[in-house]
Amino acid sequence: LIGCVYIGRYKRLPELFFILFQALFPLLIVAEPSVPKYDGIRHFLPAIPFILIVFGFGIYYMQQTLYRNGLRIIYFLIITTFVIYSIFTVYKTHPFYSMYYNEASFLINIPKNFEMDYFGQSYKQALPRLATHSQTSFWIPFATDAFLYYQTQGLIDKTVRISYNCPECTYLILLNRKGLINTDPRLQFIFNTRKPYYALMFNNFPIILMYKL
Repeated sequence: LIGCVYIGRYKRLPELFFILFQALFPLLIVAEPSVPKYDGIRHFLPAIPFILIVFGFGIYYMQQTLYRNGLRIIYFLIITTFVIYSIFTVYKTHPFYSMYYNEASFLINIPKNFEMDYFGQSYKQALPRLATHSQTSFWIPFATDAFLYYQTQGLIDKTVRISYNCPECTYLILLNRKGLINTDPRLQFIFNTRKPYYALMFNNFPIILMYKL
């Protein structure tokens, strides 16, 4: 808002309109009910440079105003607060840095409607559960190669069978990616009706769900 005021103050309304249009139009498109909600930020990635332009103008205008009024310490405290908060956010999400999570998550049911871990980074946190198994089989429909790699590294017993499409397997390991779960009626049914025997949680949200089939 401060950035918009700064740009508008110097009567650069055509530029302001152009920047705001480029920043808001991708968000409006994604907000359409018929648009699939998956893969996180890539849907509105084109808007980010323009949002940052407005943000940059806002920071500059705030700095100039505070400096002009002898309030440098206020500017320093504001910037320091933002930096500390960013560091704290990284610490808070450890070790799930690729999680799609933010402070507004409590407003919606994220694990039911969106994807939690797109890249499967949290898989490694589930390895202790698999390490206790041998002579059994796991159906892992998403990023199966990660577990095959862990198996070659000796982190999973070599007698364990791992497959990306194995409804007859003993266990199902389901990464909480709603966009992909909805593409397979079998997974969608299990996700919506079955209770997992184990769930890897982050801030009360399930990241990985394990089912005994």
